Amino acid sequence: VSFWFVVDNDYQKYLAMILAGRCLTGFAAGGYSIVVPVYIIEISPSRLKGLFGSINQLSITVGILLIYVMLTGIPYYIVALMVMGFIVVFAILICFIPETPRWLVADKQQLLANAILYRLRGTNANISHEMKLLVDAVEEQGKVEFK
Repeated sequence: VSFWFVVDNDYQKYLAMILAGRCLTGFAAGGYSIVVPVYIIEISPSRLKGLFGSINQLSITVGILLIYVMLTGIPYYIVALMVMGFIVVFAILICFIPETPRWLVADKQQLLANAILYRLRGTNANISHEMKLLVDAVEEQGKVEFK
């Protein structure tokens, strides 16, 4: 889409907007590609970490495919508005996701980490072993010195 703005004779008025949009999109994609997989892995049960990580990548790929398919029959500005709707929904929902238990343990908030683990695994789950592994991992990570 940005190519057509550059082809236009009066492209100078769009160039700054295009470059700013590309930079913001690049930063967002870079942040997303790091933060979301780490969050997913940190809240997933050990036996399902690989599955949830794979589903994340598969969802991204399928989403890109769907956008390309939709663009074959729907004008780009309508698709952009539909995608903007998803962005608004996700921006609202992100306010309700809990911190990861690993981060809470590292921040010395073990009681809250226990509560979050119970919320994620179910109230009947036995989280004592997982909590011990988290505490041990964070303590081991704290002993590492960088020079």
